Amino acid sequence: MFHSQANVQIFKTHLAYNSSLITRIYGPRGLTAKYLAKFKPDEQCKIVYRNLIRLRRYLTMMSHFKEVYGLYIQARFREDYHEKRAILNPSLPRLKNKEILRRMANSVNFVSNACAEPLGEDNMEFRILRGIILHESSKIKAKIDYPANILSVRDFSEHKLMYQALGQTPQLPPDWLQFLKTSQTFMRAPGKVSSTKRALIPQVMLSVLRYEKNKEYLNETARLIL
Repeated sequence: MFHSQANVQIFKTHLAYNSSLITRIYGPRGLTAKYLAKFKPDEQCKIVYRNLIRLRRYLTMMSHFKEVYGLYIQARFREDYHEKRAILNPSLPRLKNKEILRRMANSVNFVSNACAEPLGEDNMEFRILRGIILHESSKIKAKIDYPANILSVRDFSEHKLMYQALGQTPQLPPDWLQFLKTSQTFMRAPGKVSSTKRALIPQVMLSVLRYEKNKEYLNETARLIL
């Protein structure tokens, strides 16, 4: 981390910048799993979701990327986190509720740190979050149908508008995770898929799959749910 010791509080599971907006609300430790445990499961999700959405305005990025971030958070909260994690790394055991709470709290603190001093390139959390947002933005134009279509936050936004027009609660497109499922199966079948056919997979698809895997490695290492 590119910061001075005077600007940061280091805890067992996370760190929090002294200038972090979340520390002003929840104290020097930021949002904690212990605090979230006081509430019912649906209330816990609402607290985390609202904090992540409210932090959008403090991101030092152009309005388009703030919009992408907001859509990304909305979509992420509609995903089955356990299912997506199992697709990307099936060897991992299912997370217990206590660990989920810790990761939810850590994610809020992480995004809050990304919006805090030091700004820009000296802020490691900002650089990571910016990378995620930029990649999600790049997927908007990635219309590939082989072996499965890559869906983006823009697809979710359009799907959401349809549900809202019908007066229904917005949901993810039904094939939201199909790309990951198909790609994983495709790449794990060396005896069934020829090297020539595998070589035909567009590089953009491989880059998206690697991105999702690397993001999941980040989640496991830093105990996040980004």
